[in-house]
Amino acid sequence: LVVGDNLVDVDMTLVAQQLEDHPWIKHAVIRRKPPDRLIVEIVERRRLAWIKIGKTFGIDFDGVLLPESILPREAVSIGHLPLIRLDKLVPDSLDVGSNLGKQDDRVRKILDWWTKAKNADPEFCAGVIEVGLLEDGAVVFWLAGDRLEVRLPHDGPSQRLIDLKLMMPKIYLENPDPRYVDLRYDGQ
Repeated sequence: LVVGDNLVDVDMTLVAQQLEDHPWIKHAVIRRKPPDRLIVEIVERRRLAWIKIGKTFGIDFDGVLLPESILPREAVSIGHLPLIRLDKLVPDSLDVGSNLGKQDDRVRKILDWWTKAKNADPEFCAGVIEVGLLEDGAVVFWLAGDRLEVRLPHDGPSQRLIDLKLMMPKIYLENPDPRYVDLRYDGQ
């Protein structure tokens, strides 16, 4: 849109699509407000994690790659975002705005799990520095501080984190410097 455009002739769907082409804009709705205004409503993308593929990108819940640069409103929360770790990630072309979640199902699984885990226990998740998937589809993550590696089944992140937190005192009592905790198997 430019100054002087006739607002009656504006293709609002096209304008919304052009806005949605911007990597930070998830959804845009344009409405006319006669006689001389357009109302633009925007839903912004929010960085959920980091992912390093040659260079570092932010990534949102949908798997859309976001710029590495930190926005002023993110400065407070940016330190609590984990790095997604994936082996052998070789998509055709990756640029800001690409949807990696559609290109690699593992990314979608990690983002789904991370969102549920973060909603269930944000305080615990603030201590998670990396998240990945094992070959069997289980989740693996590393904790800040001692970089303890934790392996959990992919299902039910809320209950899995409760179980893990209940076991943590015993784990550190039996081994003051554990390398990993594997809770993928019943009775383990």
